[in-house]
Amino acid sequence: MKKWLARLGRFTKGLRGALIITLLMVGLVLAFSFTSAHDRLEYVFYDLRFRFKPKAKPLPELVLLNVDDASIAAVGVYPWPRHYYAQALRQAQQAGLASLIFDFQFIDESLPLLNPAGFNYLYDILSQGQPLAPDDLGLVAIDNDAELAAAVAGFSGTVMPFSFARLKTGQEDQSLVRLAAIARFTELASLPLPVGREAEFRALVELDRVEINYPITSLIHASQHFGYVDSDPDLDGTHRRVRLVRVFADRIYLHLSLVTFLQMCGVDLSALELYPGRQLVIKNAVHPVTGYRGDIVIPLDDQCAIMLDWLGDFSQTARPVSAYALFEYPQHAEAFEFQLMLRDMVSGQSTRMELSARLEELKAAILAELDFEVRFPLRQEYQTVLAEYRRVIQGYLDTLQAEIDDLLARRAGGETVDETSIAEIRTLITAINIRTEVDYLFDSVAVIGLTATGTQDEGVTPLSNSYWMVGSYPTAINTLARGRFLHQAPWWAEFCAVLVLASLLTWFIHKRGATASYLAIALVLVAVNVAVVLAFFQAYLWIDQLSANLALLLPSALIMIGKFAGEEENRRFIQGAFSKYLSQEVIEQIIANPDALKLGGDSCQITTFFSDVAGFSSISEQLTAEGLVQLLNEYLSEMTDIIMKNRGTVDKYEGDAIMAFWGAPLHYPDHPYQACLSAIEMQHRLAEMRTVWRQQGRHELKVRMGINSGRAVAGNMGSHSRLSYTVMGDSVNLASRLEGANKFYGTYNMVSQFTYEAIKDRFRCRELDLIRVVGKSEPIRVYELLDMPTAIPDQRQAALAEYERGLELYHDRRWQEARNSFVRVLKIDGDDAPAKVYYKRCETFLKKPPEGDWDGVFNLSSK
Repeated sequence: MKKWLARLGRFTKGLRGALIITLLMVGLVLAFSFTSAHDRLEYVFYDLRFRFKPKAKPLPELVLLNVDDASIAAVGVYPWPRHYYAQALRQAQQAGLASLIFDFQFIDESLPLLNPAGFNYLYDILSQGQPLAPDDLGLVAIDNDAELAAAVAGFSGTVMPFSFARLKTGQEDQSLVRLAAIARFTELASLPLPVGREAEFRALVELDRVEINYPITSLIHASQHFGYVDSDPDLDGTHRRVRLVRVFADRIYLHLSLVTFLQMCGVDLSALELYPGRQLVIKNAVHPVTGYRGDIVIPLDDQCAIMLDWLGDFSQTARPVSAYALFEYPQHAEAFEFQLMLRDMVSGQSTRMELSARLEELKAAILAELDFEVRFPLRQEYQTVLAEYRRVIQGYLDTLQAEIDDLLARRAGGETVDETSIAEIRTLITAINIRTEVDYLFDSVAVIGLTATGTQDEGVTPLSNSYWMVGSYPTAINTLARGRFLHQAPWWAEFCAVLVLASLLTWFIHKRGATASYLAIALVLVAVNVAVVLAFFQAYLWIDQLSANLALLLPSALIMIGKFAGEEENRRFIQGAFSKYLSQEVIEQIIANPDALKLGGDSCQITTFFSDVAGFSSISEQLTAEGLVQLLNEYLSEMTDIIMKNRGTVDKYEGDAIMAFWGAPLHYPDHPYQACLSAIEMQHRLAEMRTVWRQQGRHELKVRMGINSGRAVAGNMGSHSRLSYTVMGDSVNLASRLEGANKFYGTYNMVSQFTYEAIKDRFRCRELDLIRVVGKSEPIRVYELLDMPTAIPDQRQAALAEYERGLELYHDRRWQEARNSFVRVLKIDGDDAPAKVYYKRCETFLKKPPEGDWDGVFNLSSK
């Protein structure tokens, strides 16, 4: 696994490999997008977007005429015999209903029922010995089908449902009457295939639809409009779309909602022009929302379907009206009008009556006007007046409810109230509600269906797991009327867009660090998902959200995995290659930014260190090769550990010499301190090691060290095939000269004035001299780095104080006094090498003073 990850890291390290990975992943996502597994997952994203999408408003003329619990209780029987539907249809027609859609099919004839009223009438006639008329016997039974057919025939706005069967029944009536009815049905319910385009439409044929479930013969002859009610849930069982058109037996059939929409537009089936997979055009139609005449274009997918713009829960689908109100209306209509007239007279208000009169005038004008375009402004005015009328009626209802509340409160308080008054007010409220519910049906489009407990046809929608599917018809009609159609972006456009975006993301992250890459991926994903959601909300554009996310995540994830695998491989390589001479901090920086391992350098402020073993040549001549290597390894290991512990970088070893520096590649301001601390600790460790070597009878090493701080160039130097991280510049050369200058003063730690200024408050130093090193014209003041201030013993402090007085006298050319001070230093510490040097100089200058232009600079004669 690690080997494969390493290969992935090497492959994606370059932009070309990363882009190839991106192209492959996007291609795989594209292939996956054509699978059912993808569709199931994408539907989850679709439904989630739909839940948060702003909901469309239902048309005010859409009504759900519910056969609910109250309707069944009012009739006292379930299922309703068909003559009750006929009665409801007649009452709705009288109220001025524009269209009535049946949600249930009448594909089997029903049996006649006994008519109790007719039976009692015949009984009375026979009891009185009167003869029966020929038509009297028909009063005994109720022909349900004939009653419903008569009601349908009397109301041209009825839309009768039918469906397509998946199994042949083999019991179809082949009588001439039935065949004639089917021929009429076919003529009214469908269109022939356009000439010359038959193959285009036959591609829409569904082989699993084998026959039509026709309505009964009497209803076929009675009705003028038919629409199929077949639903097409997606593969997860959720209803998201409706097929507006189906092709069967070389005829084009229309969905019930489309047939109703054509009625609302004032046209019939002949106004349709169909282009499968593109659009459906309704020619010269009056739009029911805008009132303008023209062509209405409805975009279609490959199956001639549109996405349903669900309005919310069932209760939000359309204006609900209980079907029982149609039966109760006649007995409450007179009480309603009489009681409201009394209240108008008592209040002295005439607004309601004026509005009612205006509504009646508008109703008459609307019914008389056959041109839908001319009718539209009348309908708009009717809706405006109706809204005002409803406001007035609601005022009456609020007043009546307040009266009941007052009576009930008084009764609860112990007062005696007129129970009859409470009952009368409640009856009046019921009468007003029933009367207005029915009256408001004028010019509406109603769907009548079962909503009583246990009778509903339930289904799943993006907004509900238990939706009463009778609501799908007004939803489909509302979707058609509102004209905002959810449409899916072409797969090729999505593929191109996401490929470009994924490639740009790949280009950005393949050379970026983890934090920047993660941030970029997160920002792009957030931006893409926000754009997808906004496109869904505002433009009604369905973009494949799942594929977009996968196409961005997968290549990004692989590149990041490859990057981490490559970084881990680089980490192991760098750790192994540099851990012996670079501090861990420097190694970590290189690991974090491997691009730093390139030719070139940067100018920076550093402190450079050089060390060399005094007299090493003579020591090495006395040792065997193995002994020399052992001694050097032991010495260099100890010194290197101290350098690296104190954040230093070992530049190189040259035999016994060590070159190191502080402040690069990781810059920190106290690099002079760290370098000097290392030098002190190395001298202490060497003292300990010399004790051990002495006990072992081995050679003891004494080491001279030079330190300088200044600007230098730090970076990878060398060739493309071999690099070395090093430093170079005048400040580096000076550090090397200072290491050699120790032998002129018998010292072992020498620092420049530049380093001294940075560390003088933290270490005990003493000035050595003002020197001019080989190859330099400018003199430099140098100091001996002694130890931490608290580590200097009192006797040594006294010697140093006397040394500094002597050095001051020396600079003042007071040779005798200076010589005496240096003598006193040597009496305290006879091994003080700098004091010996100055003692000799004073002796020399006493004998032969320097020239008058003497500047106190000592010129080094060698490196």
